[in-house]
Amino acid sequence: MPPAAFGITLALAAGLLAAFGGITTAHAVPSEAPMATTLCRKASDCRTLGLQHFQAGNFVDAFNYLKIACENHPPQGALFTCAIYFTVARELSRLDEAHARLEKRCASGDSLLCYHLARAYLAVDLPTEAARLLDPLCGSDFRLPFKAAFGPCRDWGTSLKAMGDIEGARRAFGLDCKRGGTSGRLSCASLDQLERALTGPKPRKEPMQLGLLGLLALPFLAALLLVIGGRAKLRLVKWGLPPLTLALWGAWEAWVFGIYDIRLDLVLILPAAAGVFLMAYLAHRKLRRSAR
Repeated sequence: MPPAAFGITLALAAGLLAAFGGITTAHAVPSEAPMATTLCRKASDCRTLGLQHFQAGNFVDAFNYLKIACENHPPQGALFTCAIYFTVARELSRLDEAHARLEKRCASGDSLLCYHLARAYLAVDLPTEAARLLDPLCGSDFRLPFKAAFGPCRDWGTSLKAMGDIEGARRAFGLDCKRGGTSGRLSCASLDQLERALTGPKPRKEPMQLGLLGLLALPFLAALLLVIGGRAKLRLVKWGLPPLTLALWGAWEAWVFGIYDIRLDLVLILPAAAGVFLMAYLAHRKLRRSAR
C-alpha cells in the first residue's frame, strides 16, 4: 500500500474506531484465542489495544489483537475493526490467513459477517473479492441491523466501478437508488455521475450566460440612448430593444427548461424586461412630441 494511502487509512481508522468505541456492547472472547487474551477479555478491549499498537507501528501485536476483535466484535464495530485488521494483515503479507476463518463463516450462511468481510476487502483495494460477496447480498435485499450511509448494493456498485464494470455499477447503484434511505440517496448521486460520464459533458453554458447578462444590461442601454436622444436612437429604443429583449428571454427559457426547480433568475429578468418596455414607451412619447 502506498505510504500516502496507508497514512489516510491510519487517520480514518483512528477516527472511526474512536467514534464507535462507546456504541458497541461487549462480546466475550473465546478461550482458544491467542496470548493477546491475557490483556483483553472483551472484543472492544482487543480493538482498543490493537489500534494503539497499530498507531505505534507494532503491526504484529496489532494483528493479534485486531484478529480477536474482528472475529468476535458486535456488528456495528466490526465493520471498521475488520477493515483495519485487513490493512494490518496486508502490511504483514498475512492477508490469506486473516480472511480464511471469516470466509468459512461467511460460507456457512452468516450474511452480516459476509458484509463485514466484503467491506474489509474494499478497505484493502480488493474490489473483485468484495463484489463476489456483495452481489448475492444486494440481490437478496439484505439490510444492516443499524442505520448507515452504506449498504451491500452501494458497496457492490463501488466495487464494480473500481473493477471497470460501469454497466454493473449502474445496475447496482440503480437498485440501491430505488430502495431509498441514506445509502439510496448517495447511490442516486453516484448513478447520476456515471450517467453524466457516459453521455459526455453538457454543452457549455457560457454563451447563454452572456446572453442573460446582455438581457439584464438592455434597460440601462435603453436609458442611455433615451438620454442622448436623436430620432434614430429613439427608434432603436422603441422598435429594436423590445424584440431583442423577448428573443434573449425566450432563448434563456429554452436553455434552462427543466434544470432549475426554483427560478431565482426571474427576480432579475422580469424587472429588466419591464425596464426595457418602459424605456420604449418613453421613447415613443418623445418621438411623438418631436414630430409636432
